[in-house]
Amino acid sequence: MGKWFSVVAIAVAMMLGSYAMAKDSAATGAKPLHGKVTAVTKDTSGAKVVSITISSHAKVKGDPAVETVVTVDDSTKVTKEGNALTLADVPVGTVVNVTLDSADGKKAKSIEISVHKKKPAAAPAAATAAK
Repeated sequence: MGKWFSVVAIAVAMMLGSYAMAKDSAATGAKPLHGKVTAVTKDTSGAKVVSITISSHAKVKGDPAVETVVTVDDSTKVTKEGNALTLADVPVGTVVNVTLDSADGKKAKSIEISVHKKKPAAAPAAATAAK
């Protein structure tokens, strides 16, 4: 009986926690999107970026990647490691985290360019064994 009660208590706690997280993200209106930039569309003059296409991993293994087109404008904040950048600094192939505006879900509120730290190369086995 004690084990069953523990399992039920944990399940209820998990449900309440996920409800609280969903409510928190709904309150801010922020919807996250993570993926790689696959296209950058500029206006007819070619001077201003108006949208970017982001390829995200499929939710089910084996399914194709999900392509999402988000609009951008001068109010879209672009950062990399906390430093402000411009939309011109977001080339194709860049991995980004995008926060979408809650009003229509298609406008980028902010774009954070992901920085992947490279791990130091492992020492060769022969050099390690010689010590």
